[in-house]
Amino acid sequence: DRRQRQMCIRDRCDGVGNVTALLSDTGAVIVCDGADDAAVRLSIIKAVEAFTGFSSDSIQVIKTAPNIGG
Repeated sequence: DRRQRQMCIRDRCDGVGNVTALLSDTGAVIVCDGADDAAVRLSIIKAVEAFTGFSSDSIQVIKTAPNIGG
């Protein structure tokens, strides 16, 4: 379940902040507040690898876009 995946990533990785996990059969895209920190990106990739079995080249970690005009 999507919420469970997001909680798993937040629980395993310090500094993630808000996170959205998008998973397919072949890879994952993680959008989070902390993606500008290399250590956070690495922690997320390791957590997603462990949770899904995807290799690191199938996992993208992207910084959450700023809330423009909001």
